[in-house]
Parts: sequence; structure tokens; C-alpha cells
Amino acid sequence: MPYLRPQECGNKTDVRYAALTGEDGRGLRFESALPFELNALPWSPAELEASDHPYKLPPSRGSIVRVNFKQMGVGGDDSWGAPTHEAYTLPANRPYSFRMTFKPV
Repeated sequence: MPYLRPQECGNKTDVRYAALTGEDGRGLRFESALPFELNALPWSPAELEASDHPYKLPPSRGSIVRVNFKQMGVGGDDSWGAPTHEAYTLPANRPYSFRMTFKPV
């Protein structure tokens, strides 16, 4: 975890399929016809948010897998209030949905 303060990281975008497996080769395969986003970390977002230093993170109990269709960017080109670029916004006035499958590997 290279951040000074623990935070979400490692989100993968434009994913069509992914298999998350253990050392024994068993796990789950995620798949969709539309690109989606996937993140797998040893801590939940709440655990990351509650820890102000990496050494304060609780021992990992496994992998927390988060699958999203899309998520909006958090800001623009600077840290002092630039808006998110239009290409990375998700208008809130419409529904979003997608289908995905997950199955054992």
C-alpha cells in the first residue's frame, strides 16, 4: 500500500472477464458482455476509511471483491476544485444497469 493514508486503490476498468483464484486454483470468474470495473483488496472500504495509517489496518480475512458497472471520476486536473471532465461524469438523471455472471473456477 504505497499511500501515506490507506485508501481505495487498484480499480481496474474496461474489464470483460476476470478470474480471482487462490493458490489452489479455485475461485470465481466474473464475466460480462459490457465492460465493467473490478477491484479486489484485502480490506473493505470501511476498514480503509477507518485507518489513518497502514499499520492500523486490521489483519486481512480474505479478499473483498467489488464489481461496478461504472463509477464517476472524483475531480479534474488539480486538487483545488476543478470539476470532473465531461467524459468521466455519470449523469444522475438516468438509470444504469448491466448483466454479469460469476461462476466457480
